[in-house]
Amino acid sequence: MALTGLGRFDECLDPPKRALRVGPRDSLAGAWNVLIANCHFMRAEYPQAAEYARIAWQASPRLPYPPLTLAAAPRYVEGRQRMIDSLRAVGMR
Repeated sequence: MALTGLGRFDECLDPPKRALRVGPRDSLAGAWNVLIANCHFMRAEYPQAAEYARIAWQASPRLPYPPLTLAAAPRYVEGRQRMIDSLRAVGMR
């Protein structure tokens, strides 16, 4: 997550993928996959971002980020606007 926050998108895929290799049944598998999804998203690799967001959502349905990433990944601008509109509709600003 730190590498993504620092804009080091070429380096951000390896740590969560390594964590999944070490512990594929880890209770944090959903979180690792959403980190991978977000890294792909930031690299403008939207199909891969959508794929990993789906995996993360299936692994951890209560995580809030996979559906947001999935909504945004197919078309960034349209997805972003849909997220904003949806959050506003439920009272979030």
